[in-house]
Amino acid sequence: MVQVFLTAPFDAPDLIELLCPTATVIPGSVPGFRHGSSPDGAPWIAADPSHVADGIFAELDEEGFDRLSFLAQVLDAPGQDILIEGRPVWVFARQYREHADIDDMAFVNARRAMVYQAADEILGYRGRLAVPELAARRPMILARAWARVTAQTSAPSEKRSAQPASDVAVTVEPASSV
Repeated sequence: MVQVFLTAPFDAPDLIELLCPTATVIPGSVPGFRHGSSPDGAPWIAADPSHVADGIFAELDEEGFDRLSFLAQVLDAPGQDILIEGRPVWVFARQYREHADIDDMAFVNARRAMVYQAADEILGYRGRLAVPELAARRPMILARAWARVTAQTSAPSEKRSAQPASDVAVTVEPASSV
């Protein structure tokens, strides 16, 4: 078993279930770090003695860890060991020295949903496509994921006419010769 610390958007329960159904998960925090989610959905983490990074600790089996590692590499959030309370723990996030806080929970939750949708697609390619090839496709994978999230969460369009097609008369005029 491998212990990892995950912050948003990688800390969503449905994503953990997708990656490793047998994972043991407990909420936790890591003092001395700040975390957030970048606009493209990748988590970031940075040393900051005045903050505490909230997230989850998860124990993953080797297969779950490999799936998470693959996903994180494609999403440009490579894993790294950090010492937490004197023991090494894998953290999947980008390292940033400069950062902007994103405290909007609606944004964070939308990114969690997008990453879940992207993970489902990315993991489907595992074993068939290499990380560099998928990383090159990342913008389109994220765009499709965002479209699926938007379709699931948006109200139906009101732009369609209430008039049924059977009430529309179609006339065809002969083409004019020039």
